[in-house]
Amino acid sequence: MALDQQVIGQLDSNKGDASLALGGNIPFVPVITDQTIKVFQDLTNKDIKRREDEYQNWEKGVAGKIAEVSKIDNVLDADREILGKKKSEIVKEIQNKAYLLHPSNQIKHRGEYEDLMTKVNDYVIEVAKSKDDAVLDKEYRKGMRDKAEWANPINDTRYQKWRATPMGEREPFSLMADPSSSMGKRILEAQKASIKDSNIEQIYSPDKSIVTIKETATLDPEIYYNTMRTPEEEAYFKAEYREVLPQEEKQRLAKEENILTEDDYAKSKYMGSFNNVLKLPSKTMPSPEYLQDQAYRRAQLGADTRIKTTEIGVEGRKDIKQMEIDAKRSDLTPKADINTYSILKPINDNINSFENNIVQTFKFGEEFNRINPNIKSVQEVNSKSIDDTIKGALYVGGADNYGGAYGKIYIVEDKNGEKFYAPAKVTYTDKNGNEIDKKLYLADKANSNEIVRPDISQKFTREQLLARSVDNTQKGKAQYNEFIKSKNDLDNLDTEVKVNTTPKGDSIAVTHNNPANIKFGDFAKKYGATKGKNATDGGVFAVFPSIEVGMKARRDLLQGSGYSNLLVDSAMKRWSNNGYGGDIYPEISNKKMSELTDSEFKELERRQIKREDVNIYNAIYGGGKESSKKTSTPTQTKKEKSKVNDYRKKYNY
Repeated sequence: MALDQQVIGQLDSNKGDASLALGGNIPFVPVITDQTIKVFQDLTNKDIKRREDEYQNWEKGVAGKIAEVSKIDNVLDADREILGKKKSEIVKEIQNKAYLLHPSNQIKHRGEYEDLMTKVNDYVIEVAKSKDDAVLDKEYRKGMRDKAEWANPINDTRYQKWRATPMGEREPFSLMADPSSSMGKRILEAQKASIKDSNIEQIYSPDKSIVTIKETATLDPEIYYNTMRTPEEEAYFKAEYREVLPQEEKQRLAKEENILTEDDYAKSKYMGSFNNVLKLPSKTMPSPEYLQDQAYRRAQLGADTRIKTTEIGVEGRKDIKQMEIDAKRSDLTPKADINTYSILKPINDNINSFENNIVQTFKFGEEFNRINPNIKSVQEVNSKSIDDTIKGALYVGGADNYGGAYGKIYIVEDKNGEKFYAPAKVTYTDKNGNEIDKKLYLADKANSNEIVRPDISQKFTREQLLARSVDNTQKGKAQYNEFIKSKNDLDNLDTEVKVNTTPKGDSIAVTHNNPANIKFGDFAKKYGATKGKNATDGGVFAVFPSIEVGMKARRDLLQGSGYSNLLVDSAMKRWSNNGYGGDIYPEISNKKMSELTDSEFKELERRQIKREDVNIYNAIYGGGKESSKKTSTPTQTKKEKSKVNDYRKKYNY
C-alpha cells in the first residue's frame, strides 16, 4: 500500500466534511492528528533501517566473495601458481564490480551479475578439485615411498603424467605392484613342475667312502610358463610395455628378440628366468657300502681286544691311524654338507641358481675401466630370482635408501679368474652429467638421471654372502658356524700328511718339500719358501718349510687362474710339459678344472703325485713296500667269530 493511502486511511473521518461524501464542490481539508504523525514517523524509520541493513549485507557479501576465492593453501603444488594468478584477477574484478552484489543491482544488471558469479563459482570448483588432487598426490607419494613393490617405473610414469595433466582434467589412477618379489618365490616351484626328464650321476671318493649325487633336469617351457603366470603380473608387464618402454626399445625388442606385442613382452618376462637344462643341488653323503664296511671293521676291532697289532705300510691297506681319520670323516661329512641345514640350504640353493639367471653382461665405459682396471667381466643376476633374505642382508633399510639399485646383485670376475658377488649403488646426475644429491634428483626428475652400477667396493665371496644372509638370526649364525667348522675340519683331515715312512731319494720334491717343483718367486714367498737348487731350465727351485706347506702351495697353484678354465687333459699337459695328460684320470679328462668336485680334485692330485715322484707319494700317502715286520694275526674265540658273522649277515658283507 502506498504511503499516502496508509496516511489517508488513518485520518479521523469524524473531522471531515460530510459534503465531500455527498459529492459537493466544497474543498476537503483534512485534519492530521498526532496519531497520524506518529505512524508516519515509524514508517520512515523502518525504511531507513532497512536500507542500512541492505548496505551492510552488501558489504559482507563483497567481503565474503573475496574471502571465498582467496583460500588456496591446500591445493596441489603444481596448480598453486595458476590458481594464484586467477585469484588475483577475480578479486580485482569483484572489487571493480562490487556494486553488482547489491540486491537492487542484481536484478537491474542481471547479465553482468551472473557472469561475475559464474567466474567466481568456476574458480571455487577448480580450487576444490585441486585440493582433492593434493590429497591423492600425498597418497600416491606415500604408497610409492612406503611399499617397495609400488616403487616401480609404471607407477612413476603414471604419477608424472597425472601431475602434468591440466588442472581439472586429472583422473585418479590405481597403483600397480611390481611382481618381482613374488615371482622369485615361484621359480623353484615352476622348475619342479616342468621337469620332463632327469639324469643322475653318482661320483665316489677315491676310497669309496663318500658319494656325491649330481642331477640335471630338462624342463618343458610351456609348463614352466603356465605355472609362473598370474593375471595381476601379466597386467603389470603389459602396462610396462604400453606406458614405460620408449619406442626405440620396442623397436630393438622387435628386431632382436621378436617381441612384437605386449603379450609377447609379458611372456618374455616370465621366460627370462627359464633354462632348458637345470642343475639341481648336488648331495654329498657317506656311501652306504662304505658304512657297511666300517661296521664290519668295528666288529673286527671289538673282537680283537687281547692282541696288539702293528702297522704295516702296504698301499691300499688302512692302518689304525687311517681308520681313526676315516671315523672322523664319517662323523664330519654330514655336518659339512650344507644341504643338511634348514636355514643355509635354501639360501645356498638360491646362490647356486644365480649363474642360471643372468639377465645381462655389463658394458662399461672408459671411466669405469680406468677406476676398476682389474675387472674382467660383470654379469647382472635377474633380481626376480634373488631371495628376499639375501636382498635384505645386502640392502639394509629397504628400497627407500637405495632407489633403483635395490635388490640387484652382480657376479664379478677379476683378471685373475676370481669370482665374487657385489651389490649395486646409485649415483644421480643433472642433465650435464654433474653428480647431484638425491634430494635434487627427486625435486627435478625430468632433468636428472639415476645411474645404477655395480658397487665394486663391496665384495662378497660365496661364504661371505651366505654368512651375511643368515646373520640376522641366532639359529642362522649357529648353523653357519657349525657348517664352516665341520668343513674346515674335514678339509684338514684330507690335507693331513700321514707320513708312515721317511721320504727317500734326492729328488727336488723330497729334498725341497716341493711336490710340484715350484720355482722360487713371489708366489712361493707367500708360503715361507726360501731359495734352493738351480733349475736346469733357468731359475731356482723353492724350498718349503714342510711337505704340508708344499702341498698347499701346489694345490693353490693348480686351482688358480692359470688352470681353472682348462680341461683336465690340457691342464695336466701344461703342468707336466706334455709328460702326461688326462690319461692319469680318464673319467674326468674332459671336465674343466673349475668344475671338479673336491673329491675329484684330491684324487687327481694323488694320481699326479704318484706319477711324478713315488718317494714323495709314499711320504704323503703312506704307500711303499710292505714292511719286513711280521704282524700277528688276531685270534678269535667261537663267541667272537659268531659276533663277526652276525655283522656280516646284518650288513650283507
